[in-house]
Amino acid sequence: MTRVLAPALVALALATAAPAAAQSKASTPVKIDFRALTEDGQPVSDLKAEELTLKVNGKVRPVQALAVFHGSAADAAA
Repeated sequence: MTRVLAPALVALALATAAPAAAQSKASTPVKIDFRALTEDGQPVSDLKAEELTLKVNGKVRPVQALAVFHGSAADAAA
């Protein structure tokens, strides 16, 4: 099963995280919220950190932790 991330959410998270990361010389963790979906739009419930690749300005960044939040149908509509 192929997994697809909602690109708009990832791009938005990176856009808000990038200025803060650029100001700091130290490697400061940044929280990025995203939604992982299958090709048919169903949420991925068993995603693992080692299955993700995060790139900022073309450079691969490590995913240090991954927490799964299961929302309701009302959350998805928002």
